[in-house]
Amino acid sequence: MKYLGAGGLGLGGPEGSAALAGLLAGNQVLLGLDISDSGIDDNGAADLARGLALNQSLRYLNLSGNRLSFVSMPLIAQVLRQTCQISDLILANNPLTSQGARALAYGL
Repeated sequence: MKYLGAGGLGLGGPEGSAALAGLLAGNQVLLGLDISDSGIDDNGAADLARGLALNQSLRYLNLSGNRLSFVSMPLIAQVLRQTCQISDLILANNPLTSQGARALAYGL
């Protein structure tokens, strides 16, 4: 499988975000992942970042419509800068605020 569309499945709880991190860490074939509208918050973003740090195949990640705030943006930026191959990142409809946008831009 090269693309997984799991948007709207409510994967944002502790078990869901840990499972997503495991999927990302152990999969080197997946090119695209849509987990939009899944209820992922800043704690879940930390789990995702751990999985992304070990993944070299993912190119597309849709995180739109979640609950990611400015708090998680430096962590996401660090992973993108240091280890990931992601070329398309979608963060629409998250409560990032201008502070989060600045943190993401600064981190990249």
